[in-house]
Parts: sequence; C-alpha cells; structure tokens
Amino acid sequence: MTASKKITITLIIICLLAVLIIIFIIVPLFKSIESNSKEIIAQKQKASLLESEGLNLKENETLKEASQQFLQEVRKLFIDSEVPLEFVNFLENTSQECQLLIDILPNFQTKKEGSSWSYSVFQLVSTGSFPDFLRFLEKLENSPYLIDIQDINISRLASQGEGGQANIKASFSIKVFIK
Repeated sequence: MTASKKITITLIIICLLAVLIIIFIIVPLFKSIESNSKEIIAQKQKASLLESEGLNLKENETLKEASQQFLQEVRKLFIDSEVPLEFVNFLENTSQECQLLIDILPNFQTKKEGSSWSYSVFQLVSTGSFPDFLRFLEKLENSPYLIDIQDINISRLASQGEGGQANIKASFSIKVFIK
C-alpha cells in the first residue's frame, strides 16, 4: 500500500466518522434543544395564562364583595313585612322632627296582579303647618326606603298654628315595598 492510498483511506474514514458524528450526535442534540425550547415556550404561556387567571380571580373577588355590599344596601330599601316596627319608628321620628302630629292607620299587605314586588300600604293622617308638612314629604322622599306616596288630601283647619300660619290636615297613603 502506497502512502497516497493510506492517506485516501484515512480521509475516507475521517469523513465517515464526521458524518456519523453529525448524524448520531449533533442532529439529535439540536432536535432535543428545539423540543426543549418549544416546551419552555409552552410552559411560559401556561404560566402567563395562570397568572392572568389569578388576576381575574382577584378582580372577581373584589367585584363579588362590591356586589354583596350593593345587595345589602338594596335589602335595606325594603321594610320587614312581618314587623315593620323600624319603618313605623322612622315615620314617628320624622314627624316629630318636622313638628307634625301624625296618626298611622293599620297597614295591609297587597300585591297587584302583574306586579312583581310585594308592598304594604300605610294610611297616614297628619296635622301641622303646610311648610312642616312639605318638609315631612321631602324627608319621606329622601328616606332609605322604597316609598311611593299616593292619594294626598290636604284641607285647611280653622285654627291658626304658631306664627300665624294656618294649620292643615293631610291624609295620604304610602306604598312601601317589603321584603
């Protein structure tokens, strides 16, 4: 064997070894790097999705708390149908603040056909000055209850009130929505 044949055979063996190294070591190494990087990207996407869902859950919790507080406030707008004592006390205290004499006639619970809310009707008879009566009505309208004032009848009394103002007698009914 001549030296040139030995060099050629050695070069062929080295080339074959280089090709085998590329095929069996480097190509699988690059494929595993590619699959690992795809897996890392997928994991990052999952992590960001979980993080955004966590933020949404926190936001939903705050919305839930706010809606529960709102529902509690809405429940306060309705009076207790069984014992409307708190509402009657409110009427009496408001009439005293407005310097009116007030009589509250017994209520009766009704629900009109087609109406989705139950309500009670209170019949009120008050006597006092007209400005005091207007102040009383304003306080009723701004009260923390759902009230609909109905059937107002106002008549002048013969006697004069304090300061020369004519006294009036007002009878009216109030529709108050109940729980």
